[in-house]
Amino acid sequence: MTANQLFIKVIPDENLDIQKISKKIRQLFPNGCQKILLINPPTVTEQDFDLETAKRCAYSATLPYGPALLYAQLQKAGYEVLIADINYELLHRAHHDQNFSYNIWREILNQYIISFKPDLIGISGMFSTMHQCVIEAVRESKKINPE
Repeated sequence: MTANQLFIKVIPDENLDIQKISKKIRQLFPNGCQKILLINPPTVTEQDFDLETAKRCAYSATLPYGPALLYAQLQKAGYEVLIADINYELLHRAHHDQNFSYNIWREILNQYIISFKPDLIGISGMFSTMHQCVIEAVRESKKINPE
């Protein structure tokens, strides 16, 4: 089961106003928008990241619940949506990869963007402590796909 399939099963069927979201997307993308990539960036900056802490599983790796709710609604509206849980991928690799480098998250993000080819990228930050991580994810996304 993929992460996206898991999210579909755990989120409630809330009646969000997807028509307003779709209208806004059509306004922002008059030539069309079909593919949307939702990114959950790392929760800890490189300067604050400690590999031993990651190996002890002491960093938060919660499910990106907000993006999952949006995913479900966008999918119902007919968009092709993918969630890239970069935080989980980074922590998983920190725990399992002997040659781990913090900047692997950039390569992971690059792979998602290049393979999925999204028309729109949404980046979520749950806590104010993630502010710099969100900014870095935006910058990296813009480097990979300036459009």
